[in-house]
Amino acid sequence: MVLPDLSVRPLVKIPRQLSLKATSIQWMFGRTLSNLLSCTIISPLRTEHPDHEKINLPLCEKLSYGGQPHNTLRHILLPTTTQLGVQNRKSTKNTADQQLDWILSGLVDGQFQEVSILFIDLIGLSEPFFVSLAYLS
Repeated sequence: MVLPDLSVRPLVKIPRQLSLKATSIQWMFGRTLSNLLSCTIISPLRTEHPDHEKINLPLCEKLSYGGQPHNTLRHILLPTTTQLGVQNRKSTKNTADQQLDWILSGLVDGQFQEVSILFIDLIGLSEPFFVSLAYLS
Protein backbone atom coordinates (compact mmCIF):
# COMPACT_ATOMS: atom_id res chain seq x y z
CA MET A 1 0.00 0.00 0.00
CA VAL A 2 1.36 3.41 -0.94
CA LEU A 3 0.57 6.20 1.47
CA PRO A 4 -0.50 9.56 0.01
CA ASP A 5 1.88 12.49 0.14
CA LEU A 6 0.92 14.48 3.24
CA SER A 7 3.66 17.08 2.92
CA VAL A 8 1.28 19.69 1.54
CA ARG A 9 -1.42 19.05 4.12
CA PRO A 10 -1.66 21.14 7.27
CA LEU A 11 -1.43 18.09 9.56
CA VAL A 12 2.29 17.81 8.90
CA LYS A 13 3.06 21.53 9.06
CA ILE A 14 0.93 22.98 11.89
CA PRO A 15 0.83 20.80 15.05
CA ARG A 16 3.00 21.73 18.02
CA GLN A 17 2.02 18.67 20.02
CA LEU A 18 1.24 15.16 18.77
CA SER A 19 -0.01 12.19 20.79
CA LEU A 20 -0.49 8.82 19.14
CA LYS A 21 -1.69 5.69 20.91
CA ALA A 22 -2.14 2.23 19.36
CA THR A 23 -2.02 3.59 15.83
CA SER A 24 0.32 3.30 12.88
CA ILE A 25 3.34 5.59 12.75
CA GLN A 26 4.37 4.33 9.32
CA TRP A 27 3.07 7.53 7.70
CA MET A 28 5.67 9.58 9.61
CA PHE A 29 8.73 7.95 7.99
CA GLY A 30 10.34 10.18 5.37
CA ARG A 31 8.57 13.27 6.69
CA THR A 32 9.64 16.39 8.55
CA LEU A 33 7.24 17.67 11.18
CA SER A 34 8.78 21.10 11.34
CA ASN A 35 6.67 22.75 14.06
CA LEU A 36 6.31 19.85 16.47
CA LEU A 37 7.55 20.69 19.98
CA SER A 38 6.29 17.63 21.86
CA CYS A 39 5.54 14.08 20.69
CA THR A 40 4.15 11.07 22.55
CA ILE A 41 3.96 7.65 20.88
CA ILE A 42 2.37 4.84 22.92
CA SER A 43 2.00 1.24 21.67
CA PRO A 44 2.71 2.08 18.02
CA LEU A 45 1.39 -0.23 15.33
CA ARG A 46 2.98 -0.80 11.93
CA THR A 47 6.47 0.44 12.69
CA GLU A 48 8.11 -1.27 9.70
CA HIS A 49 9.92 1.13 7.40
CA PRO A 50 12.70 1.30 4.83
CA ASP A 51 16.04 1.71 6.60
CA HIS A 52 16.87 4.90 4.72
CA GLU A 53 13.69 6.70 5.77
CA LYS A 54 13.79 8.87 8.88
CA ILE A 55 11.26 10.82 10.90
CA ASN A 56 12.65 14.34 11.25
CA LEU A 57 11.51 16.30 14.30
CA PRO A 58 13.81 19.34 14.06
CA LEU A 59 12.21 21.42 16.85
CA CYS A 60 10.84 18.65 19.07
CA GLU A 61 11.98 19.28 22.65
CA LYS A 62 10.23 16.34 24.31
CA LEU A 63 9.71 12.80 23.03
CA SER A 64 7.99 10.03 24.99
CA TYR A 65 8.01 6.56 23.44
CA GLY A 66 6.24 3.60 25.00
CA GLY A 67 6.13 0.31 23.18
CA GLN A 68 7.95 -2.08 20.92
CA PRO A 69 10.20 -2.07 19.01
CA HIS A 70 12.59 0.41 20.57
CA ASN A 71 14.87 0.27 17.52
CA THR A 72 12.25 2.48 15.84
CA LEU A 73 13.81 5.33 17.82
CA ARG A 74 16.96 4.98 15.68
CA HIS A 75 14.95 6.33 12.78
CA ILE A 76 13.73 9.47 14.54
CA LEU A 77 15.98 12.51 14.14
CA LEU A 78 15.92 14.56 17.35
CA PRO A 79 18.46 17.37 17.01
CA THR A 80 16.90 19.60 19.70
CA THR A 81 15.23 17.09 22.03
CA THR A 82 16.12 17.82 25.65
CA GLN A 83 13.70 15.34 27.28
CA LEU A 84 13.54 11.70 26.22
CA GLY A 85 11.29 9.15 27.88
CA VAL A 86 11.30 5.46 26.97
CA GLN A 87 8.91 2.96 28.51
CA ASN A 88 8.17 -0.70 27.92
CA ARG A 89 6.06 -2.75 30.30
CA LYS A 90 6.07 -5.93 28.18
CA SER A 91 9.76 -6.66 27.83
CA THR A 92 11.65 -9.72 28.98
CA LYS A 93 14.98 -9.52 30.79
CA ASN A 94 16.85 -10.12 27.53
CA THR A 95 14.95 -7.52 25.46
CA ALA A 96 14.98 -4.97 28.29
CA ASP A 97 18.77 -5.26 28.62
CA GLN A 98 19.15 -4.89 24.82
CA GLN A 99 16.88 -1.83 24.82
CA LEU A 100 18.83 -0.23 27.65
CA ASP A 101 22.12 -0.89 25.84
CA TRP A 102 20.70 0.73 22.69
CA ILE A 103 19.45 3.82 24.56
CA LEU A 104 22.77 4.30 26.38
CA SER A 105 24.74 3.87 23.13
CA GLY A 106 22.57 6.62 21.60
CA LEU A 107 23.67 8.90 24.43
CA VAL A 108 27.33 8.01 23.92
CA ASP A 109 27.41 8.26 20.11
CA GLY A 110 25.62 11.62 20.05
CA GLN A 111 22.24 10.58 18.62
CA PHE A 112 20.63 12.17 21.67
CA GLN A 113 23.20 14.95 21.93
CA GLU A 114 20.87 17.59 23.39
CA VAL A 115 19.10 15.32 25.90
CA SER A 116 19.47 16.68 29.42
CA ILE A 117 16.62 14.70 31.00
CA LEU A 118 16.26 10.99 30.35
CA PHE A 119 13.53 8.80 31.79
CA ILE A 120 13.79 5.04 31.31
CA ASP A 121 11.11 2.66 32.56
CA LEU A 122 11.82 -0.87 31.33
CA ILE A 123 10.25 -3.81 33.11
CA GLY A 124 12.36 -6.95 32.94
CA LEU A 125 15.84 -5.60 33.62
CA SER A 126 18.12 -7.64 35.86
CA GLU A 127 17.11 -5.34 38.71
CA PRO A 128 14.27 -2.78 38.77
CA PHE A 129 15.54 0.25 36.91
CA PHE A 130 13.89 3.65 36.88
CA VAL A 131 16.16 6.51 35.96
CA SER A 132 15.77 10.22 35.70
CA LEU A 133 19.05 11.92 34.77
CA ALA A 134 19.59 15.64 34.51
CA TYR A 135 22.45 17.44 32.78
CA LEU A 136 23.94 14.53 30.88
CA SER A 137 26.36 16.69 28.95
